[in-house]
Amino acid sequence: MKIRLLYISVSGNTRHFVTNLATYGNEIGDYEFEPVEISDASVDNIETDPFFVFVPTYLDGGNGIHSGVKEIMTNALSDQVDFNRGSQKLLGVVGSGNKNFNAQYILTARRYAVEFHAPMIAEYELRGTNRDLERVYAHMTHRIKEYLAEHAPSPSDLRLVRLADHVQGEGVLIDDTHHLVSQILVPDLHDCSELTQITEVVHPEEVYSAQGNLISVQHYWLWPVQGKKLAFPAAALTHEVVSD
Repeated sequence: MKIRLLYISVSGNTRHFVTNLATYGNEIGDYEFEPVEISDASVDNIETDPFFVFVPTYLDGGNGIHSGVKEIMTNALSDQVDFNRGSQKLLGVVGSGNKNFNAQYILTARRYAVEFHAPMIAEYELRGTNRDLERVYAHMTHRIKEYLAEHAPSPSDLRLVRLADHVQGEGVLIDDTHHLVSQILVPDLHDCSELTQITEVVHPEEVYSAQGNLISVQHYWLWPVQGKKLAFPAAALTHEVVSD
């Protein structure tokens, strides 16, 4: 599962931290992280997968508290998050700044969290430290696990097409809500106890035909199913459903 880390950096502090964070996370290997720097020259892209945004504090006029806020340095980042409702995939906001500015510390990040209805998951000062890397990474992975649990498919979303002859055993798992279809598998090797929609067919060709039709005609995603429980992994739900 690839997670994009969107950021903007004027002085280089945020670039330094996010690059090191991605390296640290990729070495651990639970998820794949891709740092993406946004600038005024960036082309807006549709964010189709969950992502985090790293927001430094830049104020240009006003103190952000009593005399208003004039914040223009991160507009390109804000535009990218908001482009084509991309904020719906925003997992969380990480803020940075200088604690010498007291109440203005991570003010821009807090404003992002409010504007895009996303949790403020962590903060660090200036270029951050190794301990900050560990702490921010822990908050990110916790948020990713929350997101996956929230979007885990319900057994009621799933249906199984299988051969009535369990000796041969071919079958295919289908999620019509999220447009997913599994590889040809052997259902008896998995726990099917939570499935309520099971269709038994006579000929193996019916299983293969059901899978082929969903992929080639209805544009379902072929996603492998592994493990004891017969279910799609939560990570499969991060793709975009394609409709004609």
